[in-house]
Amino acid sequence: MSRLVAGPLLLAAVSGVATPAGAAERGGVALNIPAGRLVDAIVAIGRQGGVNVATTVSGLGAMRTKGVKGRLTIEAAFARLLADTGLVAVRIGPDAFRIERAAPPRPRQPPPAPSRPVPPPLVSPSLVAEPAPDVIVTAGKQRSPLELYPGAAAVVWFDTPALRNAGARGTAALVDELPVLTSTSLGPGREKLFLRGIADSSFSGSSQATVGQYLGEVQLNYNAPDPDLSLYDMERVEILEGPQGTLYGAGSLGGVARLIPHQPKPGVWEGSVQAALGATWHGGVGSDVAGVLNIPLWQGAAVRLLGYGSRSPGYIDDVQRGLNDVNDTRKFGARGAFRFEPGDHWSVEVGGAFQSIRNNDAQYTEATGRPLSRATPIAEPSESRFYLAHITVRKLWDDGKELVSSVALVHNQQATIYDASKPTGIPATAAYSLNDALLLTSETRLSRLLPDGTGWVVGAHVTASDDQMLYLIGDDDTLAFLRGVRSYVLDSALFGQTTVEIAPRLQLTVGGRLSAIRLRGFQILPTRDELKLDFVTNDRDTVVFAPGAAMTWRANDAFIGYIRYQRGYRVGGYAVVPFGEGGNVGVTAFRPDTLDVIEGGVRFGTQTSKLTGSIGVSTARWRNIQADLTGPDGPFTANVGDGHVNGLELTANWQARAGINLSGSMFLADSDLDRPARDTVMRCRQSLPNVPAVTARIGADYRKVFPSGRTLTLGLGARYVGRSWVGVGPRLRVPQGNYVQTNALAEYRFGRYKVFVDMRNLFDSKGNRFSVGNLLQTGNLGQRTPLEPRSVRIGIAAGF
Repeated sequence: MSRLVAGPLLLAAVSGVATPAGAAERGGVALNIPAGRLVDAIVAIGRQGGVNVATTVSGLGAMRTKGVKGRLTIEAAFARLLADTGLVAVRIGPDAFRIERAAPPRPRQPPPAPSRPVPPPLVSPSLVAEPAPDVIVTAGKQRSPLELYPGAAAVVWFDTPALRNAGARGTAALVDELPVLTSTSLGPGREKLFLRGIADSSFSGSSQATVGQYLGEVQLNYNAPDPDLSLYDMERVEILEGPQGTLYGAGSLGGVARLIPHQPKPGVWEGSVQAALGATWHGGVGSDVAGVLNIPLWQGAAVRLLGYGSRSPGYIDDVQRGLNDVNDTRKFGARGAFRFEPGDHWSVEVGGAFQSIRNNDAQYTEATGRPLSRATPIAEPSESRFYLAHITVRKLWDDGKELVSSVALVHNQQATIYDASKPTGIPATAAYSLNDALLLTSETRLSRLLPDGTGWVVGAHVTASDDQMLYLIGDDDTLAFLRGVRSYVLDSALFGQTTVEIAPRLQLTVGGRLSAIRLRGFQILPTRDELKLDFVTNDRDTVVFAPGAAMTWRANDAFIGYIRYQRGYRVGGYAVVPFGEGGNVGVTAFRPDTLDVIEGGVRFGTQTSKLTGSIGVSTARWRNIQADLTGPDGPFTANVGDGHVNGLELTANWQARAGINLSGSMFLADSDLDRPARDTVMRCRQSLPNVPAVTARIGADYRKVFPSGRTLTLGLGARYVGRSWVGVGPRLRVPQGNYVQTNALAEYRFGRYKVFVDMRNLFDSKGNRFSVGNLLQTGNLGQRTPLEPRSVRIGIAAGF
């Protein structure tokens, strides 16, 4: 029962639905906790007091308490609640407590010599403390304890050695930590993410993403690539492996990646600044800077602001143009949120974000030239701009019910230039790929979670997507080629899921999602002076039902098993494809695809165990696979057939001794396009694109806390990525991967300051991340996207 406690307790502050701890410090919190089981009372005090609570103490389910009523500080409330239990509540952060057994009294010691006051920790105590030992999964929309979640899932805390100084790297930092998460390597802001080997293609086009990405309650992508937000001021990321059709609907075939940022904190002034310089072997020098400020306003209100900018150095030379280090990247952005808590466990949050990424040139090389070089007549830059605005309203009741309603607007713009000299035979000719995606989402849901992990959730969701893609060849005055398509999607859904206990230690979860989808497609044709929507290509109405069922068996506190079935889907769409002679084009429809997965696994160990980990197996059947393909005239989308993906996942974490932690994880995948579509040319059976047969990671961390409170952290890690293929068909059957990448880090904290060093690719290994460069020349065996050479980054940060 002890591990079950922390899941419900953590929800209060993590989900941001209760009065913050700062209010409790000023005048206490009105509490009304009846007598009964101690575990239920602790759940209630976490919710009503708005604090995180974690514990590894066993036997709480059998203890009783007299309850607590009145306006009290959180410390006083816990003191009354835990009286005569032999337990105490220890504050581990501004809004976090840990329940532990009271230490036996020690013999009286002479008073210590006076010492200088210790400055406040960097940014906030919650960031200095180790992550809470028990974890909940809010991405499940029922805030289920991780231990009871019926499926493969992971929670990665950003206050870990590998991630707390890696905000500038964006999504790439998460890919390095999770073997089950992979991506393409077209460049920042252009990547496609894949989970559990559910990978459709190497290119970004008209098809919907296979991984649903979220920032809190806000969906970030639909028909657009990963926006690659910088990961500053983040608390954690929750990974739910897919499909997640029941709760998240279309576009979650591979799963869901949900970023959880730090929320505004009423009553608290805090902030931090961070700056770093970096150098890349065989390349240039880069830098990054970020600042966070939390501003309390009136009672129960605060604003949290983040700003950042970075320049990643280039390391590829263009010998034809006589330029060095052409592939540098510049990124800058901002994020802000206003939070107001009017009382009675209501909260309102209004926020927004902006980010701009500029890749000054492509990051591929050619095998015919010297290492880390290529020869092109023109630059191939790309640019992305991302805008976000949202409002979220929450209400929490003492009996565990929660109401969440949110509305969000996301705008994602992509522009890429390719060298079209070889396909056209015209020197220094450019091809342009333009993508403009507008996404409006709204969701309202009501849920209830009970202390034993049972509960339910029901909700309604609406998605409206407007996606426009254009392809041009030539210059601004004489366009030699133009084609484009515009798609509107309106997806309205009702969903529900419930978890019940059908036998002691055995829980059943069932749910479903009913979606009504309307799709409209337009072909975009040029006139003499402008582009216009020439005609409606077609309308399509579809009704989709995505069922799900799972069972969780808890043998004891240290062993949990699960089995799960889930269906996911994506809506179809329209693509403009070339046909016939003379450069004619036409519009074709591609069908929706569906994914059915059966998985099973076990999780073992507790947070007090030296060894913890998980084992999971899955088998997936994927029908009518949508794939973004490419040809001489640019990208297009089609259904390539049916396939399967079988997976084996292993994770382990070993606390070898005090301060030393060893970890490892592995994902083994067996994928095959076993039923290719009639017009898909294949000379042999092929694996799905970008799915390495083996992806693995190992790491070791050492943490030393000195008597003065200063902390030294050291870390080493290595990641292996096996061989994969660019795509299906003879032109795209090009190998990539099969490399090892190593890294190291060091961090020294002293008071409110810290200095850190990150080193990547320690041995300057050579490897091919991606056998794609210019999308108009796919199948060119000379194109390679090399591993970034050895790099070193040194930084300093200060907080208050």
